Amino acid sequence: MTAKLTQLAYHADEKDCALMLDQLLCFGSEPLSESAQSGIISRVTGKAEKEMTQAKPKKKIKRKLITFLVAAAILVPTGAYAAGRFFHKDNVEWYLKGSERIEQNENAVQNYVMENEEYKVTIDSQLSDGHNVMQIVTLEGKNSNAENKLAYCSGMLFTAKAEYSDGSDGPHFNNTENMFYSDGYAFGKHASSGDAKVVVYSCKDIDIKKDLKLTYYRAYGDIEGVEITSDREAEWGFEKVEGFEYTTNFAPNVKTAKLKNADGKEIFMSEFEIYTNDNHFPWNSYSDAHFDDGEFYFIKNNGEKAELDKEAHHCSSFDYYIFGEIIDPDEFKGVEIDGVQYLK
Repeated sequence: MTAKLTQLAYHADEKDCALMLDQLLCFGSEPLSESAQSGIISRVTGKAEKEMTQAKPKKKIKRKLITFLVAAAILVPTGAYAAGRFFHKDNVEWYLKGSERIEQNENAVQNYVMENEEYKVTIDSQLSDGHNVMQIVTLEGKNSNAENKLAYCSGMLFTAKAEYSDGSDGPHFNNTENMFYSDGYAFGKHASSGDAKVVVYSCKDIDIKKDLKLTYYRAYGDIEGVEITSDREAEWGFEKVEGFEYTTNFAPNVKTAKLKNADGKEIFMSEFEIYTNDNHFPWNSYSDAHFDDGEFYFIKNNGEKAELDKEAHHCSSFDYYIFGEIIDPDEFKGVEIDGVQYLK
């Protein structure tokens, strides 16, 4: 297949290539079915084959366009969604400025859809540095009741139970239901509309070499108007969300650099966060204001300092700080935190 498409691309003229690119890359916000994808490839390659049988000389297209064309033609039929186009690109960019870096990383872009009669959930992007997995998730209600529930919840409406897909034991979590709880957050328009969230899964206690099956559940229980006392508890629990299962793995798919200060303290800088493995940040505050005051700097390879994007949506916890933007660790030799430098 690859050899054939390459041959056809080299004999197609520029108009043919423009047609293929337009059909492959500009088909809207939904993924094409397998039959539709095959149809596109068949129609365009068929035209190219017809042109090849004619005696007239063919006009060669530019090498850059050939490369793009062949890559797109190969990727679409094998399941990758148009070389990494997001279903909800605006949502991804809202939470991670510079999201074009993700588009260039095929392993980091999932565009995985789960759907039932009430909800449609798209995992637009999934990043892992081996410490945390960061998903940007778009949730859509398919009726007014579902829309209201999503808008009411500022975090992820669903939680997940994790099992190794090979059937081996684990993982196990420290709660009665053995549910895989995650951190989640939303900002601005998404917090009020309930349509896009960031979900952060910890890689701790997970074998990142194994595939995970995440089965999604929804919490239930109405405690409104119920007085909770030592001898009375509100009825609550989790119910499985039909049709919501996702098999993935937490293997790293972004760059990470290890940094040290003069005393040997280690921290790690990945493409989307900075973190420590000992549960203690080397700074005094986790608040966004702390960083916006200019006490955190990236140190470029030429020694210049650069601040975090002030418009990005930063988020922190006890052992990590998410930048709200995508960076390339290769472009920096370290960071400076509260006047202390951590360098490669």
